Amino acid sequence: MWLLRCSETFELLAVLSIYVDDLLLSGTTEASEAIWTAIKAKWRISEPEYADLGKSVTFCGFEIQQKSDGLHVGQSKYIQSFLDKYPEIQGTTTCPYAKENEIIETKPNASLEKLRRAQALVGEMLWLATRTRVDLSFGVSRIGQLITKDVDQAIQRGEDMIRYLRSTKTQEIVYGSSGKGHGPGEQLPEQRDFNLVEVFADASFCPGTDRSQSGIIMLWGNAPVGWMSMRQPCASLSTAEAELQASLDGMTLAEGLYGLLEELAEATQKAFLYNDNVGACTVLTLPQGDDTSRRKQVRGAGSSGAEDWRDLAERPSGSEAAANADGDVQEDADAELQTAMFARQASTYRPVIYPGWHFSAPPSAAWDPEPAWGGPEGNFHQRIPPRIRQDFWFHDLRRRVVIRFHAKPRRKMFLPGPAGWPDGVEQHQLTGRRRTLAKLQSPEGHEILEDDWTTAEKPTKMMARQWTGRTEFELR
Repeated sequence: MWLLRCSETFELLAVLSIYVDDLLLSGTTEASEAIWTAIKAKWRISEPEYADLGKSVTFCGFEIQQKSDGLHVGQSKYIQSFLDKYPEIQGTTTCPYAKENEIIETKPNASLEKLRRAQALVGEMLWLATRTRVDLSFGVSRIGQLITKDVDQAIQRGEDMIRYLRSTKTQEIVYGSSGKGHGPGEQLPEQRDFNLVEVFADASFCPGTDRSQSGIIMLWGNAPVGWMSMRQPCASLSTAEAELQASLDGMTLAEGLYGLLEELAEATQKAFLYNDNVGACTVLTLPQGDDTSRRKQVRGAGSSGAEDWRDLAERPSGSEAAANADGDVQEDADAELQTAMFARQASTYRPVIYPGWHFSAPPSAAWDPEPAWGGPEGNFHQRIPPRIRQDFWFHDLRRRVVIRFHAKPRRKMFLPGPAGWPDGVEQHQLTGRRRTLAKLQSPEGHEILEDDWTTAEKPTKMMARQWTGRTEFELR
């Protein structure tokens, strides 16, 4: 790729991509004509084709067309030729890769003919999966792994993917619309625009001695520019470890492309990494860890080298979460989706009490004065999702508080014994200041009480009626 600039003003005029003997030029009409004229003066080339409205050009297997809503990139012609090559495979399906319901055991070596057919199917679909069809990535990766274990199943799943392609032949990627707001459900920390890089990392945990599967997609300006689905290099001992490996792979992908995107946009890019596992988020947020996360920080050591990626906008972390990460007890039984957001630049402050739980704060102009400790979140009650039925701890390092969420109705104010604090928190680390945010029952009401439990006459006094909610304790 060549960036063509004005020799006097250094203004970017066009971008020229070269693949073997094919050229793809993107720029203004005047700059494009001048560049083609200069190239023709040196080499003999065919007449350029233009991706104007209603027309498309083909470059390196991509079909590129300019439409009113942006630049459309697809491979429908290649897919049609692919379908014509296998006329015996008929029918359609709506799923690219059906769920695997059983452990796949290695079967005896298949015939050379079957092996070559499976390899041909994977190779031809890999061309699609790595260029315009993000939805094929996982399936193509898994089929490739099946070739060495169960060729018959690999062929069957490859044929099912051909049926899926028949029903989605015209699917394309659209570039040119940055999207609006903060994503689906307004859950993302930064409003989407053309200078925003987002990396979503996930892992399909495989227990035992097998290796988990990573899935990564990178968006730039709300459109995918990079994605991977691959088997992890080594076996993970927990879901948190598998998710951590996927996050590190996502960081690597983003760091590799970030400089190019910044140069193309000629503007500073904001970069975020999203992961839905509280254990992995804890290790990434606290690379030094504590006793409960010491084992996991070995795998997370690669994340401590880039300070800007660890500048979290919000930190769903805590020793309680790290302690339970190996078994995913807290995540799977009690917690909603967790999101770790790694930002290069600080975003607009948005109150977060328990990351992932729905919370709509009123406009900041209507907030009460910020409490003396714990941030503005101390003014707001948080509804605990109905499916959470057990009380649990949450260690919020960003706000420097330890929170006990009370899902079970109770009458007394909460104060644990000296040994009842969450792992990694000792009683001497607390200032004594306590905030009780109670949602009263029968009749309903809300109450916020602040006191010092070290000097209170009755630290566990009875409330007027049963309540749920949370108790916050300030850390030194």
